[in-house]
Amino acid sequence: MMGASRCFTRKNLAVMSRIKTCKIHLGGPFVAALLLNLSLLLFTADRAQAESDDHVRGMILVADVKGSVDAIDTKDKSTRSLKVSDILFQDHKVEVGEDSMTVLAFGNGSVITLTENTTLGITKFLKDPFSAPFAKAIDKNEPGTSVTSLELEKGEIVCSVKKLRIDQGSSLDVETPVGTASVRGTVFALEYSTDDNGNTTCTLSVTEGSVTYTDSNGQTQTANAGQKITFNGTVKFENGTYTITPSGPISKDPLSPAETNRINSLANGSNGKANNEIVKFTNPNLGDSERNNTTRVVINPAVTSPNN
Repeated sequence: MMGASRCFTRKNLAVMSRIKTCKIHLGGPFVAALLLNLSLLLFTADRAQAESDDHVRGMILVADVKGSVDAIDTKDKSTRSLKVSDILFQDHKVEVGEDSMTVLAFGNGSVITLTENTTLGITKFLKDPFSAPFAKAIDKNEPGTSVTSLELEKGEIVCSVKKLRIDQGSSLDVETPVGTASVRGTVFALEYSTDDNGNTTCTLSVTEGSVTYTDSNGQTQTANAGQKITFNGTVKFENGTYTITPSGPISKDPLSPAETNRINSLANGSNGKANNEIVKFTNPNLGDSERNNTTRVVINPAVTSPNN
């Protein structure tokens, strides 16, 4: 409602003003109905415009880099090597080399770790302009609404996502050639790999919360905490089209303790690094000792020590 009133333009008011002057000639009841219909029409149009303006590009802070990590601007095709404290926006592709990794802290509180030999496209990241640039570590929910669309071309990502405001329009989707993971707020890993012959494996592993997986045929399955969903088959890309041939039904299995510990350990370590860099970014005038004290306050006790 607030956004709609904000976008009510002078032109709209001028149109209504001109129609109000017709009341003398057309009569009260007719004009009253006309004005009501026009007001509803203008309100609907302005509300649609307001909703399209309700989000701005969100910032993504590079919280950790090891080895070779590049960002490619998908619009102008420029490439740059990433370093800690760099800022990214949507319309970028991040490529992580062998024996390398990076941690990305999204403004809505999501922390995503890209392991070695991973390529992730950030096709969309929009957020509420009135919320803080970055969520606080102690927040359990995202600070405002956001829309995130990612494309995992290859490799593995481990994601820690604050509870999204789904009922207010928030979403976070990670697309692969064989399916899409839709997230509400959780800790999960998604791995996609294919060889030269097109033999493909895609595994969604969830350690906290739940993630809905939709395959290329539109069939959905939900992986809850302690479960993993696995696709095996072949994927061919010809003439701009993926041809997907499953080798069998998508399986759902329990995670082993080792798999669970690995994902949680990686997520917790990445959260700690992300929180450290967010404190530095949002408190640039603090000294190192003050930053360390602030970081210790805001980091969830379950997260690894900032000194690790």
